[in-house]
Amino acid sequence: MAESKSSTRESCSQRVLSAVVFVLLVLVLAAVLQTYRRLTRGHGEVVTASEAVQVGLHTTPRPLEPDPYQPYTVASDEPLAVPLRSHRSHEEHKEPSEPSAKEHAKHARIPRMSAEDALKAEREARENVKFGYGSVMKAYSKLKHLVAKDPHLKDCKSPRLKVLGKCTCPAGSKWDPDEETCLADAGQTFFYMYRAQSDHNYPMSNVDMADLAGLMYYLHHEIVKTNATPGVRMNGITRILRWLVTVRPSQEVEEQDLKFMPFVAFDLGRCSVPGCNRLWDHYGFAVGCQRLARGKDLKYSYTSPNNPFGVWYSLPGPCPALRVGEKDGECMAAYSGGMCEDLSQSPRCTYSADFAGELFLDEIEGLEDFGKWQSKGNREYDPTTDKGTGTSFWNFRESSAWCDRRLARVQSLFKKRYPLLPDDLPAPVC
Repeated sequence: MAESKSSTRESCSQRVLSAVVFVLLVLVLAAVLQTYRRLTRGHGEVVTASEAVQVGLHTTPRPLEPDPYQPYTVASDEPLAVPLRSHRSHEEHKEPSEPSAKEHAKHARIPRMSAEDALKAEREARENVKFGYGSVMKAYSKLKHLVAKDPHLKDCKSPRLKVLGKCTCPAGSKWDPDEETCLADAGQTFFYMYRAQSDHNYPMSNVDMADLAGLMYYLHHEIVKTNATPGVRMNGITRILRWLVTVRPSQEVEEQDLKFMPFVAFDLGRCSVPGCNRLWDHYGFAVGCQRLARGKDLKYSYTSPNNPFGVWYSLPGPCPALRVGEKDGECMAAYSGGMCEDLSQSPRCTYSADFAGELFLDEIEGLEDFGKWQSKGNREYDPTTDKGTGTSFWNFRESSAWCDRRLARVQSLFKKRYPLLPDDLPAPVC
């Protein structure tokens, strides 16, 4: 009996000792794992963009895309007001990999502005356009430079376009002398973008734009059908702005064999998609694009050459995570955006925008004074009847003939007012 009790005590002691050893092993293993994470954190395992800025690292987190069903909030001057499906390029986005030391060095070589310089540059950009966007001669000079190396041909055959007397390939392509045709090219390109805007002027950064078909859809679907304030169109829209935009892919987008990053919506200068800073960390400050697709909520027949029902673009600028008035120098220095006067001035530069004209909606619709006209009981467009009252300009949204007529009207007015510039520079495939 005594031997049995002694044996039981020894067995209990062994179990206690084994449990203690197990707990110690778990604690040691946890400590080793924590140390390993700290040591490897500098190789891309930075959790948030703010941490990345603090420690001076460039992160490559998993790519994020806008929720295709998220309703976008529209500010007074923003052109997008409907949920659109996020569109990928024809090539699949590649999963991000661990950034190498070489990649870190590449980003480290990109010069970063000081907070003071970034704030000064933003203020100057706003002051420069405060009273207007100026003449289209700057766009004309830029375009003349862009086509300088293209040939003079009397017979400029498709797919090439005649631009300022030169025969040039359309946006997104480059002439191949061996094949004697224009072949797809992912490098620098140029085309027109359009924006519906109020009478306020501001730089074309941290904004959304569109091709002409996408813009006319927005006006028809969101603006002319609703006039909550007498004499004022929805969102205060009064005009169409045209811009000559030169675009090139960011280094990050180019490494993924893409031309554009996914589209994001901007609201008062702020990216309204969750986790925006992680988008810039992964794609750089690339121009985003998204094709419109005809469906239940898109029963309009506006078309464009390379994007059947139109396309939206997003142009990231300084500190895209904060609204206008909230941006500070530190944020603008850390997230400087992709807009530059000259794309060769820095590897971060992904687009430039030069004013190429404007048209007022009153002029396009043949009205002298929208407020007086509306006060007489007239209405631009009623979606229930698919017609206007006192005007037929916006009638029949599903009619290709009527939609084509509206597109032609806008292009003809631009051509009449700005004869030096081409009436159309089609957007490339999104």
